[in-house]
Amino acid sequence: SSTGKYGGTGLGLTVSKQLVEIMDGQIGVESKEGVGSTFWFTVKLEKQPPGKKEESELEFKIVASLKDVPILVVDDNAVNRSVVTVMLDNWKCRYDEAGDARSALHKLRSAAAARDPFRIVILDKQMPEIDGESLGKMIKKDDKISDTALIMMAIVGKRGDVSRVKKIGFAAYLTKPVKQSNLFDCLMTVMNKEMVLRAPAKQIITQHTLSEDRKHKIRILLVEDNIINQKEGLKILENLGYIVDLAANGPEAISALKTVNYDMVLMDVQMPEMDGLEATREIRNLGISNRNVPIIAMTANSMKSDRDRCLEAGMNDSVVKPVQSRELAEVIGRWTFFIHEKKKREKNEKSGILEKPAEAKHILNVPRS
Repeated sequence: SSTGKYGGTGLGLTVSKQLVEIMDGQIGVESKEGVGSTFWFTVKLEKQPPGKKEESELEFKIVASLKDVPILVVDDNAVNRSVVTVMLDNWKCRYDEAGDARSALHKLRSAAAARDPFRIVILDKQMPEIDGESLGKMIKKDDKISDTALIMMAIVGKRGDVSRVKKIGFAAYLTKPVKQSNLFDCLMTVMNKEMVLRAPAKQIITQHTLSEDRKHKIRILLVEDNIINQKEGLKILENLGYIVDLAANGPEAISALKTVNYDMVLMDVQMPEMDGLEATREIRNLGISNRNVPIIAMTANSMKSDRDRCLEAGMNDSVVKPVQSRELAEVIGRWTFFIHEKKKREKNEKSGILEKPAEAKHILNVPRS
């Protein structure tokens, strides 16, 4: 069919036409055989009122670093404080410590009076005399320091903890021992939520939401020529919570990787024009930063010789067609660690922190337990 050769069904044109017409606009095409086509549309939009530009820019400002962010760590255990402050020091934060609630309140009020308030307070849940929840209530009731974002840390999470601290006004709830990557992501998420015109967070941050958030940040390119397989693959990946784009053949995949920094590629092995093996070899030889992106083969052949051919072409892993949701989730999960490490390393490089990169290896022929 022409769809198999050129890709696409023409549905996008229909959707575009309906959108433009809903906006009281017009859309059209000028096409000449052998020359090409020009698609155009017009819509009437209201000019933005004066003085709105600065506000709009503030609304979408993104915090790219934790450098110089003032943070207060409150914990009665000196070792626990040290664990957190070492991380904050690595990120070049401006931090202070408090061993109890009263000291914390004094430091928060003093900093606010000096017009250099703490932006975030990391609280231990279990403290003598005044615990973390009680301290959180006291902070939120004090108008001078109520804007401070609160992060609760607990040794053991109990049923109902999250909903209870959310009502108090906590922005996040983490359990100890907290991983450096989780704390970093948590702080960055809290800071960026604050920047959206100080809008209140609708959902409290937890280890689970951070994990789901990482999922949503992973962008996958699905390379598949068969329309039915395209629909099924898109459905599975979107249900798993990933961002996914589609390429109908090898050349489209190569073109997409030149323009978009994908985290992973799911590549059908058998395709017309250029098969998955040839496309992978082309990608590995491209002079682009994203040429080492993990490529997962999708193949109906499960013989060892077929897997070896995929490895030799430069692929990293494989799933057997027809693709099953559970198996696909397992394969993507295996590579999520390396993707996350790469993203963390890029963040740290922006913040001036250098780390030894994690080594990603081919694992296609590793036996499964």
